[in-house]
Amino acid sequence: MELVEQTSWVHAGDEFRVSVRVGGAPAGAGLQMVVHDRLVSRSDFQQTLDGELGDTELTLDPRPLSELGPAAGPFTTGFVVGDQGQGLGGRGVYPVEVRLVDTQGTELANLVTYLPYLHEPNEEPSYTPLSVAVVLDVSGPPALQPDGDVRVASRTIDRARERADVLAATPDVPLTLAPQPETLDGLADSGGTGAATVQALVDASGERPVLARPYTDVDLTTLRHSGLVSEADDQIGAGATAVRNRFRREPSAGIWLSGPTLGNDAAEQAVDLGIDRALLPSSAVEDDDSGSQAGAVPDAPVAVTNELVAMVSDPELAEHLTAEDGVIDAQRFLAELAIMWFERPSTPRAVAVYIPGDDPIDPQTVARALNGLTDGQTVQAVPLDQVFDVPPDPDGPTTVDLSAHEIDDDLDAIAGPLREARRGVVGVAGTLAADGRSLERSLLLATGTATPDHQRAAFVERVTGELDSLEGAVVLPDAFRITLTSRTSTVPVNIINNLDRPLRVRIEFDSAQLDFLDGDFITQDLPPGATRLDVRVRALTSGAFTMGITVLTPDSSLELDQTTFDIRSTAVTGVGLVLSVGAGLFLAVWWARHWRNSRRSRHLMPAGEPPTVPAGGVVTVGDGSETAVGPSRQDDDTGDYRPAHMAGSRPRRD
Repeated sequence: MELVEQTSWVHAGDEFRVSVRVGGAPAGAGLQMVVHDRLVSRSDFQQTLDGELGDTELTLDPRPLSELGPAAGPFTTGFVVGDQGQGLGGRGVYPVEVRLVDTQGTELANLVTYLPYLHEPNEEPSYTPLSVAVVLDVSGPPALQPDGDVRVASRTIDRARERADVLAATPDVPLTLAPQPETLDGLADSGGTGAATVQALVDASGERPVLARPYTDVDLTTLRHSGLVSEADDQIGAGATAVRNRFRREPSAGIWLSGPTLGNDAAEQAVDLGIDRALLPSSAVEDDDSGSQAGAVPDAPVAVTNELVAMVSDPELAEHLTAEDGVIDAQRFLAELAIMWFERPSTPRAVAVYIPGDDPIDPQTVARALNGLTDGQTVQAVPLDQVFDVPPDPDGPTTVDLSAHEIDDDLDAIAGPLREARRGVVGVAGTLAADGRSLERSLLLATGTATPDHQRAAFVERVTGELDSLEGAVVLPDAFRITLTSRTSTVPVNIINNLDRPLRVRIEFDSAQLDFLDGDFITQDLPPGATRLDVRVRALTSGAFTMGITVLTPDSSLELDQTTFDIRSTAVTGVGLVLSVGAGLFLAVWWARHWRNSRRSRHLMPAGEPPTVPAGGVVTVGDGSETAVGPSRQDDDTGDYRPAHMAGSRPRRD
């Protein structure tokens, strides 16, 4: 007998209904419902899972299957709860046993589900519902391999697809999605079903929060002990970038998703990284010694350090969502949450439910359970970051001690090569156009907790090998002379890519006498072999000068090659033309003025030899008469002839 449907929440006057599928029932068989005593604690609930149902509250008469549905089923039975139907002992959660009996009343099969009987909205004071944060992890083994290939395990695709289906079936439930960025990239890069699954996750997530995670899970304590603390920053930055690229929105930052244990060293380092909240598994905290039930999970935020607050995820609640009993698992999930609220309804509390990425789930079961978090009275679904706003539980622990953390991974052997490779890959990540990001991903995976130890060095060696291959990868021609015969021209540049894959480079040009029409630099993809660039230039002057060419990585951090060309320009530039025209105009004006003044001088003197002026100041003119010209003139020390047009002004006649 299998439960296929039931009423999740019941108020007075509602009918509680269950539908079951039955196989091999004899003729005349029927269904009988037995309601057991109300559960008052989670420990009571756990006992019912072991078959200890307690005393009987209500036994209903069997009803023949023939009255409950078609011959092939499913068969539905039920009863009305409250004054108008079957009275129960008060509000709470009741175990309900559904029995298949024959005509003599002999039990043939049974199943146990739960009836949450709620207060009427106006019957009791309005208390805050229990806040429930459900975190869906999407992750798997590393997809990128040490040889650079991407291979995604089929189970990783299956698990991611299941979570996409849950998101699609719960559009109004504020879940928190926690995808591992390396898994997202691996699925997308694998193409086909993997890429389609990533798109399904993005589409179904809507506007729900996506948790920020390191690119791949890391052990902060191990990184610190190996002198690789900076790798944690790189992991966080790369993880946030991957989420932004896939989901086109900012991830929810500041929450650390812990592994099985965290440890005090890692807690302190998380704070140094700007993280002030953490989601811990119950294995990461020591048992509470305050007198509460051993192993109980706090149902409110607790302090780990003075600056780090944690929510401890509840494994028992998560088990209901990862079990294989279908609809009954969903009802167990809701029933246990309701019991938690009924225990102390006036105290605001919260729980976190974490579903690991490698756990298979039934999307329909999980969706049914999560869609049930909307009754509005006992439970409410919230994003993970909101549960940290719940005040500390006055009746529970407010601080926890972290369990001891053991370092399982030894990164000392790769620490030195990794640091050296990291310095080099910063400059070349964008140079290798086909797989530049893959190099950085290799370094990130080298320190991941999911990476097998024997692959760590291989990931680093892949990067160092790629860096070594860049030496001599780009070759520019040796210096040679080019003559430009026009003011605007092109300079041919042949660049050789010696690798067997494309390279993306930055090419810079430098010359004080050339204007580069396409800019002083360009970013260019170089296919294997030779590439000719025609650099458009404008000569600013004629003559001989140099032009420098440098090829670098796109971020200019690494020079790949450089050369210098000798340029000779025979073109008349704009400046030369202006100077020539100006000189010509000056000469023309000068000669015109000189010619005009020379003509004027000739008109002021008679033809023939110039007259001789005697010392007495008298000159003999052509008719033999003598004319006085004034006092005698002193000889010029220079003896130079002074033309008439340069003489002083003559006295005005009366």
